[in-house]
Amino acid sequence: MTPVPEAHDVYLSCPMGAVQAAQKYQEIRSQAMAVVEALENECGFKVFFFGREVDSREHLDESDLPVAKIVRCMNALRRSRYYVLFFPAKVSSSALVEAGFALSLNKTGIYFVRSREHLPFLLRYSESAFPIRIHQYKTIDGLINVIRTHRQRLFELPGLAAGEQPGASGPSHDSRPGKTGADVDEVGREKLEGLRQVLVDVADEIQSLEHLLRVDVPSSLNKIRFITEKVLHRLCVQHETTWGQAEPTLERMLGPLVSHGVIPKNVAVHVRTIQMNASPGSHYQESALTRTHAIIAQQALIEFLEWYARRGESRTDHRT
Repeated sequence: MTPVPEAHDVYLSCPMGAVQAAQKYQEIRSQAMAVVEALENECGFKVFFFGREVDSREHLDESDLPVAKIVRCMNALRRSRYYVLFFPAKVSSSALVEAGFALSLNKTGIYFVRSREHLPFLLRYSESAFPIRIHQYKTIDGLINVIRTHRQRLFELPGLAAGEQPGASGPSHDSRPGKTGADVDEVGREKLEGLRQVLVDVADEIQSLEHLLRVDVPSSLNKIRFITEKVLHRLCVQHETTWGQAEPTLERMLGPLVSHGVIPKNVAVHVRTIQMNASPGSHYQESALTRTHAIIAQQALIEFLEWYARRGESRTDHRT
């Protein structure tokens, strides 16, 4: 009788065979093992990681028969509760195949990546259709600290109950005790934190926004609009685009920037979403603005700032 594969809490994928240099292999394996140990020690998880048994590059191909390795890994992935992709560099790797397999099994998963752009296009946006969280990290120590801080909460994706399919009908709000109406989802917070580290010209405002999103809807909406206007103003100055004689408001700056080709129309849509959802936060509303307004405006801001970050003009610190 064929033995039943052992069940694990987490299946961890990492590029191994794609790394040719022995020293680089040891570096990546050491980092992956640090992630494994953090998941085991801090989260109490039982982790399957094939690389823990392969301590050197030259032993990789000799550690198991190819077919036996595939069967063993795929069975382990099937029987794991969660999936984790540790992807420290942009490489072609069978780890990406495992990520696709995990998607087909609808596994709740986390991708730990240096940059979202390192992922293939479909994986890059998988969190919009699957129970996936993408976490961008700068250093392995910072990543371990994230695991140590959030522990099993890392795998609690907002709006997805156990086994629930993304986009399924049912309540989408976070009803856990202790959460305020403006407490946005963890994915949004992680994206804002990543943007804060990249966009030095609005880093202080993003940090303030991260706090406001937890405590007050109108104030967070005001801050979202303020950040948007600051970026628009910088774009106007950089590209010598005038907004007229009046104050440089979102409404006055967006049109000229679009007409001069500085902001693409598909990006301008996000700015207009911010305008519609954030502008009412600046004055009293008889019908109170809700967490939904904050989430919509926050997501639009993230899309706008990610586009701004890709331009590269924001990476120089212009603060005086």
